[in-house]
Formats: sequence, C-alpha cells, structure tokens
Amino acid sequence: METPLVTNLVDLTYETIPPGNFAIPPHLHHYHQFDAILSGVVTVCVENGASFRLETGHGLMIPPLVRHAYRANGGFRQGQFKFHVAPRYWEMFGKQIRRVRLSRGLLESIEAWGKRTEARQTLVPQQALALTALCLVESLGKSSALAPKTDHLDTFRQQLWPLLERIIAAPHGGWSVATMAHECHLSPGHFCRCFRKVLGQSPHQHLFETRMRAIAADLLADPTRPIKDIAEKAKYTSVHTFSHSFKQAFGISPAAYRRSPTRM
Repeated sequence: METPLVTNLVDLTYETIPPGNFAIPPHLHHYHQFDAILSGVVTVCVENGASFRLETGHGLMIPPLVRHAYRANGGFRQGQFKFHVAPRYWEMFGKQIRRVRLSRGLLESIEAWGKRTEARQTLVPQQALALTALCLVESLGKSSALAPKTDHLDTFRQQLWPLLERIIAAPHGGWSVATMAHECHLSPGHFCRCFRKVLGQSPHQHLFETRMRAIAADLLADPTRPIKDIAEKAKYTSVHTFSHSFKQAFGISPAAYRRSPTRM
C-alpha cells in the first residue's frame, strides 16, 4: 500500500491580513507548515539572519523546529497549511526553509477553498489532504522529485522508514541509537553513518527532536493538562529536567510554547 505524503493535518487557515504594521515574533513549531501568498507582500525572517520576501504567487515550506518571524505593512492574503509529513519523505524536504513559485492551477484551487471557507463550507478530509499534498509537490519543483531514490542506501531506507514510523507512534518507548541499529540489523557505527547521509542529522538528535515534537503536540492538544502530567508521560523524573530539555529544543519553556503564536 502506498504511503501517504501527509499523515496528519494540524490546521488549515485562509485569511486576509489588513494593511498596517503586522508582525509575529520569532517562534517555531513541531509540524511542517506551508504558506501560500495569494495577494500582497510579507517578509519572513529566519534565525540565521536570512529573510524571504514573499509576493503574490509565492509559497514557503517551513520544516519543524526552524525559528522564523513575520512582518508586513501593506496587508496580504494567504492560505496556510500545518501538517505532518510521512518519514520516508523527510529527506526530500530537508531542514531548510524553501521558497517556490506556485502554479496558477494551485493558486486557483487555494482561492476556491478560501471562498468555501468564507462561506462556512469545509473541505472533507480527503480534499484537504489532497490540497496540502499539491502544495508539497510544488515545493519540490516537480512531482517526479517524490520518486524513491535508488542508490547504495536504498536497502537502508527500506528498513529505516518503518522504524521511524514506530518511533513516532511510541516516542517515549525507551528508544536508543543501539536499539535503532539493532532493528536495522546494523552495527551502531554503520547505522549512524547511514542515518546521517539520509537525514542529515545524527540518530540521537533525531530521537530528541521526535520526542520534543510529540511533547509539543501534547501541550497544545489540551492546554488545561498540567505540565507535570506531560513530563511524566515523557518519562522525565522532574518538571525542571523536562523544561530544560524542552527549552533546549524550542528555545522557550513548555508554558511559553502554549502561549506562543500558533496562527502563523
């Protein structure tokens, strides 16, 4: 069975920002995000000092855990998609923000969805997933980019993707680099080398980020749930240690993440 490109939709938003001083301070989130600019101009600044000027017809792909901020003066209209990508496609999107020019057909589809939204008509889940997937395909430049790679790491990928899906399903299940390597029938050293070539980061860092993304999702899923309960679920022995780890990943405390801007 073919693995879907998008595994879960967090939120879809169609909105018009009126002219004036508009700004959202630096923040990051635990999901992928795609902004489609339908009219106007907005600037997105990222943590390394770079900035992206987005004009009508531009799209911006923002990976998880990439700090960014927004500013605009003249107003703009956008469609915004928040979602999770299947592990087997992570290496194709990478960990860098990507700006693309969107096709007329996709822009018209997003505008049609926006008109339905304004009329208080919602997309059925299959339509929402399909529209999000179209945005992702265009963010890669062409649909053929989604074709599986065939190189000397192909066998490793076939073992890795199901493993990463199991880790996402149980992120606090006692995973370690050693257990991951054992699951793939490789020595820890060889596993780490292959993992870094495929995903561009160490298995240890990936495990940490996966757990932090799961924790961030729990924080937003139920804002009234005590942080202590979430820390215990994540197998932390104290709230202090939990908060320190979370701040290491997101740059802010768990409580501040709950209060941080999520609309953008």
